[in-house]
Formats: sequence, C-alpha cells, structure tokens
Amino acid sequence: MFRIVAVLLMCVVGTGYSAPRPKGGDKPFVYTATTVGDKWVIASDYGRGLRDDLIYEVTAVERRDGAVVVTTERRPVKGAGRFIIKSRLAESGEFLLEEGEVRYDPPVRVLPLPIKEKDTWKYEKPGIVKWTYTAGPEEDVEVPAGKFRSRRIDGEGESEGKPVKCTEWIVPGHPTVKSVIWLGDDKIVQVLKSFTPGKKE
Repeated sequence: MFRIVAVLLMCVVGTGYSAPRPKGGDKPFVYTATTVGDKWVIASDYGRGLRDDLIYEVTAVERRDGAVVVTTERRPVKGAGRFIIKSRLAESGEFLLEEGEVRYDPPVRVLPLPIKEKDTWKYEKPGIVKWTYTAGPEEDVEVPAGKFRSRRIDGEGESEGKPVKCTEWIVPGHPTVKSVIWLGDDKIVQVLKSFTPGKKE
C-alpha cells in the first residue's frame, strides 16, 4: 500500500491555494483550489477491493516575494493521520516546497504556467522520482462532484525500476478532478467526490 500511495503523490499535480489572476482577467489561471477554507474529498479505488477517501483543506495562504505560499492539509476520512503540503505559486508555475517532514530546496516544479495543449515538462525529485508530462486537449469529465471542462495531462515515469503512467484532468480554480494511474498490473482511479468552496474575503 505504501508503494501505491507514493505513486499517487508523484502523479497528482494539483494541491490548492488562493491564487492571483492573469492581468486583465477574472478567472484563476492555476489548476488548483484557490481560497482558504476550500475543502474537498478525493475517492480512491486501488483495485482488488481496496478503497479509501481523503479529505483536503486549504488552511493558510500568504503572499511572499511576489508569489503565493499555500498550506494544504490532507487527512483520511477515518483515522487521526494528517499530512501537510506547502506549495508556492508564481506566474512561472506551481512549485512544491514541503510534504510532511520533507523540505525541497530548491522547490520542485509541479506545473508550468500557463499551460497549452502539447506543452511538455519534467517533474523531478532528485533520487526519488522523475516524470515527463504532456498537456492534452480540454475534455468534459464527469465525477461525483459534477461535470467539468478539464485539461487532460498525460504522464510517464518510473517507480522501483518499473514503468508507471497516469492521466489526469485538471480545472482552473479547482483541485484535480480525476486521475488514472497504471502501476504494473494495477490500475488506480481517483475522483473528486465533493468540493466545498471557502469563503472569499
């Protein structure tokens, strides 16, 4: 199970925070949740009868050096475990700063911004993981939380010397709405089960 969770952390590209808008625009240009208090549930199906739900919530947002630093808490629906993720959002992209007790220096770029179809980029944690992502077209995706016009992202990587692939669908101003991960013979599906927006100031 730990190996599966590690792959899920490698594949999911969105976290969540209060984000700036592009100049002259009203809509957020980041593919994450965007407001403190945003709360959502991700339902995971690992196959072979293994399922669980995870709750995410944006707990803090601060502006720092021309960027936005966001704290997101992840915890299981049942149990006391909690996991803190810190990310930095700038016009050049989304960067991972912290995951639990792990600090990244320099920060790991998760997404370039803005994203256009056929864009390709690498997501790399030295000595841990290396992925290559390609942005696909926009597609309509329906999950328990609703129907979304989403950007498709295809990724390829490696885990313990074995090839891993994933496809994700991401939406401006929301967490990732769906991801499908192929790990050897295993297929893992995650979907956005619910989303409750925080109160905007």
